[in-house]
Amino acid sequence: MEEIERLKDEIHGCDENVQNRRSNITSMESQIAQSREGFNIYKEKRDRLHDKRKSLWNQENGLTAEIDKLRAEVEKAEKSLDNAIPGDVRRGLNSVRKICKSYNISGVHGPIIELLNCDEKFFTAVEVTAGNSLFHVVVENDDKSTEIIKHLNRQKGGRVTFIPLNRVNAPRVTYPQSSDVIPLLKKLNFKHDYTPAFSQVLLLKCCFLFTYGSATTWRAFDSNPCSWLGVQCDHNNHVVSLNLTAHGNFGQLGPQIGNLYHLHTLLLLDNGFSGKVPSELSNCTLLENLDLSGNKFIGNIPYSLNKLQNLRFMSLSSNLLTGEIPDSVFEIQSLEEVNLHNNLLTGPIPTKVGNLTQLLRLYLYDNQLSGNIPSSVGNCSKLQDLELSFNRLRGEIPVSVWRIQSLVHILIHNNSLSGELPIEMTNLKYLKNISLFDNQFLGIIPQSLGINNSLVKLDCMNNKFSGNIPPNLCFGNNLLFLNMGINQLQGGIPSDLGRCETLRRLFLNENNLTGSLPDFESNLNLNYMDMSNNNMSGPVPSSLGNCVNVTYINFSWNKFGGFIPSDLGRLVNLVVLDLSHNNLEGPLPSQLSNCTKMDHFDVGFNFLNGSLPSSLRNWTVLTTLILRENQFTGGIPQFLAELINIRELQLGGNLFGGKIPRWRGRLRNLFYGLNMSANGLTTLAELSHP
Repeated sequence: MEEIERLKDEIHGCDENVQNRRSNITSMESQIAQSREGFNIYKEKRDRLHDKRKSLWNQENGLTAEIDKLRAEVEKAEKSLDNAIPGDVRRGLNSVRKICKSYNISGVHGPIIELLNCDEKFFTAVEVTAGNSLFHVVVENDDKSTEIIKHLNRQKGGRVTFIPLNRVNAPRVTYPQSSDVIPLLKKLNFKHDYTPAFSQVLLLKCCFLFTYGSATTWRAFDSNPCSWLGVQCDHNNHVVSLNLTAHGNFGQLGPQIGNLYHLHTLLLLDNGFSGKVPSELSNCTLLENLDLSGNKFIGNIPYSLNKLQNLRFMSLSSNLLTGEIPDSVFEIQSLEEVNLHNNLLTGPIPTKVGNLTQLLRLYLYDNQLSGNIPSSVGNCSKLQDLELSFNRLRGEIPVSVWRIQSLVHILIHNNSLSGELPIEMTNLKYLKNISLFDNQFLGIIPQSLGINNSLVKLDCMNNKFSGNIPPNLCFGNNLLFLNMGINQLQGGIPSDLGRCETLRRLFLNENNLTGSLPDFESNLNLNYMDMSNNNMSGPVPSSLGNCVNVTYINFSWNKFGGFIPSDLGRLVNLVVLDLSHNNLEGPLPSQLSNCTKMDHFDVGFNFLNGSLPSSLRNWTVLTTLILRENQFTGGIPQFLAELINIRELQLGGNLFGGKIPRWRGRLRNLFYGLNMSANGLTTLAELSHP
């Protein structure tokens, strides 16, 4: 009986336990239901945020593409401007900027063209009047110009004319009181300090809008014109040379020029001549050198120029010539150089170009030429330079062009050319410069390119090339510039490029490249690398630290992994480093603080962690810092308040904790945004000084 009672008690206890468990289960089921409901709410919120994030990424990609497009347009405009400036002057201006920066030379105000502003209706008058003087550089005193010239001569950096303000003694001019005369100097806007320089450039050449120049020194009563400025005669007092280069002359070139039957040389370049090129020039049948470039000539090229059968050099470039190129130009079989670039010429390239078997240089770029490149160009067996860029040409490059064994430069960018590149191009042993960018070329680039050539520059950007990058482009150790961006290239980057000690600029962005980066041997010339928007993986090689003069690195939008190598701290000249949108991990190496010239640093959208090294306060010129969407921890470092030049600061989407700092209000230059969202930050913190 006792056993039965004990069992009944146990059963009763078990029943109570079961009842309690059931009650707990009911309570837990209720909690689970509530949690599931909350989970679904957060899941929906997360999905919305993911969609929003994806949308923002798309917007970011669109903005990046727009920025790249604008950057390309700026580059195109800069190239067009470069084409408008004489080569040695352009080189000189670039050298002056570099010298001033390298040697910290102050008191250099810049070229005249950058120091003035005026109404658009006076543009032509200023260009005609000042001519190449627009590119004269204004300096504070002659000591500055002497110092720069010393460096220019040592570097062979081109030609520059300086205007020292302390030496300028411009003449005083009494203006005629007439409604037909406009004092041009008074129509220009420039800093008052530059008045002596502008007076010298404009008053000594032409103060008013009428024909004026060196020709006004010619005296009609002088019985011997051989003494006139720019005139040379033979022993019989026949005029054989007329050289008025950059003398500020303008007006029309009259038909009387055809009376100079003994003329061998006519150089009127860089003036302001207008009107049509007189057909009477064809009477000067002994003419060997004709240069009318850099003027305002209009109308068609005279057909009668084919009578100049002794002509070796002809330049009508940088004018306003229209119409088609007459066949007759290419009937002058003695021609060695033809310059018709930078005009408004239309129509096809005449097939008779093949008649010029002595031709060395053909410059037809920056016109509106259309049609195909004639295969007869291949008959120009001595041709060295072929420049047809910035036109409307279409079709394929005739294979005959690639068989010209003397070819050194072929520049045909910015057209609508298409087709594949033939194997014949790989046999041109003198070929140095190939510029094909902004066309529609496709297919595989011949893989033996570079072995037999002397390549210095290869620019294939923005085409439809596929296949692998040729493995021996730097075989001759001459390659300086390689741009193969915005194509459909595949495979890896040849190890040859990592060993290329001459390479300065490397663009492989926006392709389908895979594999890892090559090892980089010591390259003191490399200063620009863009391999963004590919499918490359593996680590960022520590050997990249050997390229100590590099200033720009963009490896964004790839699949690079591993740690950021500390050897990048050796890149003391680095200005831009973009490693965003990869799979990088680990902390930021403190050695990066050695890169004191850093202006733009972007490692967003990786898996980086740890706290920010305080030594990064050395980046005193930094304007852009993007660390978003990583796993950085710790508080927002106070040294960021010292980066007074910062314009964009993106810290969102990390694990930063602590309080939102008050010093963010001290960053006065934040034009492009401050983002600290999606962290663990709380209320504002007071600023404490270290």
